[in-house]
Amino acid sequence: MRLSLSTPRQMHAMLLANLLLGEGHDVALYTSTPRSRLRSPNAALKHHFQPKLTEIYTQITQTRINLPLDSLDGQLFDYAVAARLRLAAAPDVFYGWAGVSLASGRAAQKMGAKFALDRACPFVTYQEDLVQQEAAKVGMRHQRRPGWCEARQLAEYEQADAIVVPSRYSGNTFPQHLQAKVIRAPLWGRIHAPQQVPVRDPRRPFTVGVVGGDAIRKGYLYLLRAWQKLALPNAQLLLRYGAGFGNYPVLDKLVKQMPSVEQVKYVPDISDFYQRCDAFCLPSVDDGFGMVIFEAMAHGLPVVATTHCGASELIEPGGQGLIVPPFSEDALAAALLSLYQDPELRQRLGTAGRARALAMQQAGPEGLYGQGINEMLRRLAPA
Repeated sequence: MRLSLSTPRQMHAMLLANLLLGEGHDVALYTSTPRSRLRSPNAALKHHFQPKLTEIYTQITQTRINLPLDSLDGQLFDYAVAARLRLAAAPDVFYGWAGVSLASGRAAQKMGAKFALDRACPFVTYQEDLVQQEAAKVGMRHQRRPGWCEARQLAEYEQADAIVVPSRYSGNTFPQHLQAKVIRAPLWGRIHAPQQVPVRDPRRPFTVGVVGGDAIRKGYLYLLRAWQKLALPNAQLLLRYGAGFGNYPVLDKLVKQMPSVEQVKYVPDISDFYQRCDAFCLPSVDDGFGMVIFEAMAHGLPVVATTHCGASELIEPGGQGLIVPPFSEDALAAALLSLYQDPELRQRLGTAGRARALAMQQAGPEGLYGQGINEMLRRLAPA
C-alpha cells in the first residue's frame, strides 16, 4: 500500500514508518523535522520537509510558544501539507496526527484515500476538562486550547475513517458514536534494558523514583500528598522533572516541606537514575501510554502505576506491578507502604516485571503495536 504520514514533530512517526517500510509498503513522511534529525530513518522513506515555524523555534531555543500561536501555526502546517498532497500521487491511506490533520485528511479523502488519525491522548474535551480541574488543585491557571482549535480536533474525529489510540484508557474516553473507528495500537518502542540488574544495598534509604515531564498530568500532587502522609523513616523520593515547581504553588510548597524529596533535573544516563531506586511510581491522572513504566521494569524495579496510565493495561496487577486508581493519595500510599515494608514483594515484582519487559522488548514494535497498525490497514485497505 501507499501511505502518507504527516506530523510536525516526529513523535513516534519513525516507529510507524519503519514498521510499514519493513512490511513492504511505500511510505512518505511530511514533517517539520529535517531528515538528519529523524530517529533511525529507513533509506526507503520518502521525506518531505514541511516547516512549522513555531516547532523549529522551540527546538532551537528550547522555549515554549503560547498555545494560540502554536495552534494557528499547526493549522498553517495542515493546509500546507494538504496543498502538497494534491500535487503528489494519491496515497491509499493518509495517516495524520491529531490537531494538524483536518485539511490534509480531507484533501486525501477527495483523492480517494482513507484517513487515519493518530490520537495518543484521550478525547480532546475530556482531556481539557480533566487538566483544567487538576491545574486548579495545584494553584495554576490552565491555558485551554482556543475554541476554534478544539472544534477542529472534534471535526477531525468525525472526518477520520479510523482513530488510532495507544490504550483502552484513551479509547474509552471517546463518545459512543466514534467507538467503531477506534483502533488500539499500544505504543511499544525500544527501551534501554541493562544486561544485568545490580544488587541494591539494603542499608541505603528506601528510594522511590518518578520520571515525568508534565507535573499536572503525571499526578505529582497525589504522590507528594501520599509521601507526606507516609512520612517513612530512612526513605527518599526522587523526582526526575526538568523544570522547577514555581508555576505550581501547591506542589512547590509540598516539595519544600519534605527534605526527603529530591528533584533530579538532568541525568546523562537514565540507567544511573534507576540504579538509585528501589521502586518506581507513575501516579498519572492522564497518560495515554507511558513507556517509562517498562523502562523501569527492565531495570528490575517494582512499579506502581494508575489505571489512567495506558501501559498499566499490559501489566498483570499484583504479579508484575501494583496498579491503583488515579486521583488517590491513599491508594498510592498503601502501594508504596507495601513495597517499603516487604523486600520479598519488591524482589518478586521486580523479577517478574523485568521478565515481562524483556519479553516485550524481544517481540519489538512488530508485536503489540504492529498488530494494531495491521488491523488499521486491514480495515482501510482498498476494496
